[in-house]
Amino acid sequence: MMKTIILGFAGGCVRQVTNIFSDQIVSLSEKQLISIEYPGHPLQMHQPLMTNSTDLIQYLSSTIIQKCKNEDFQIVGYSMGATLIPFISEVLNRLGYKPKKLILLSADTPFLEKLYKIDTKSVLSLLIKSGLPSSIQQNKKARDFFITVMKSDLEILNDLSNRIKNTPLSIGDINTFFISGQDDPNTSRNFIYWKSLYPKAKFRTFPGGHFFAFDPKNNWNDYFSSIL
Repeated sequence: MMKTIILGFAGGCVRQVTNIFSDQIVSLSEKQLISIEYPGHPLQMHQPLMTNSTDLIQYLSSTIIQKCKNEDFQIVGYSMGATLIPFISEVLNRLGYKPKKLILLSADTPFLEKLYKIDTKSVLSLLIKSGLPSSIQQNKKARDFFITVMKSDLEILNDLSNRIKNTPLSIGDINTFFISGQDDPNTSRNFIYWKSLYPKAKFRTFPGGHFFAFDPKNNWNDYFSSIL
């Protein structure tokens, strides 16, 4: 049975992404979902947060190898998780563990300059755009926890900018799909960048913004099922 690795978005819990697939995608009943939470996030609060992209990539690569061993697997990532996939795939390929397929949803681009401001006001704004429930926004302890998590994740994304500047990605011939929302203002520039690295990849957009997949009405489910 093909194993499907799920990686989540910045500042959240991977279960939010896994629930989309398990609730909406019928064909996933035939796949074994393996959700990997980032250290320090809600399902891994006993572990310290990471702010170095190299450490996180090594952690995720090692975890995937441990979970999949000699079995076939594919990787699905959302937003930050999607942005990390090429770096993880590069490590896995080097170690002899080649994914069968890569599916990147709303993959941001690790440009050469720092993208994100990490002051509290900017971070809270990003969390709200990411769908942070009002109940958490109004609870200072919970709100501060997610602000701290998001700041750590943005450090990772900013660190990726420096990483790709100093060490360009080595892209293999893995079957790769990029899916993004038509209304996400970064989709066009992201696709241009990723096409330069993945000329054979398939690119597709659907109605909605950065979190288009959370809307079951935008009719992306059939396409997603067809490429799994």
